[in-house]
Amino acid sequence: MALLAQNTAFAIGSPRRLPSVSPTAGQSSQAVRNRFDINLTYSCPTMALLMDNAVLDRLRQAYKDAVDKWITAIREEEALATPDHSVRAWDLWEKAGFVEEEARDKAHLAKKQYEDALREADYGIAAGD
Repeated sequence: MALLAQNTAFAIGSPRRLPSVSPTAGQSSQAVRNRFDINLTYSCPTMALLMDNAVLDRLRQAYKDAVDKWITAIREEEALATPDHSVRAWDLWEKAGFVEEEARDKAHLAKKQYEDALREADYGIAAGD
């Protein structure tokens, strides 16, 4: 129980010092250092190593452009929902709906490409992993 309390106190940041280890008979101090020499550094690839910021900027801009086109297509479709109940007006409105769906699909694809690039840059996870 005392060991658990010591480890817990150390884990939450109390200013405890680790016990020193002295060489036993027949051991050099170098042997003790080698025995306890562990590398506690963690190396995480940085975004600069994995992907150039220019690529991310280009993908983000492509996504924003695709969303702007999608919004424009929505507004064009909305504008065709008029009090004109003719077949011609209905056909134009329906065609605008198809254009909107296509613009939405392009925006979703651009978003996915940008998210995949961010995931690869931040976490090193390539698309499809």
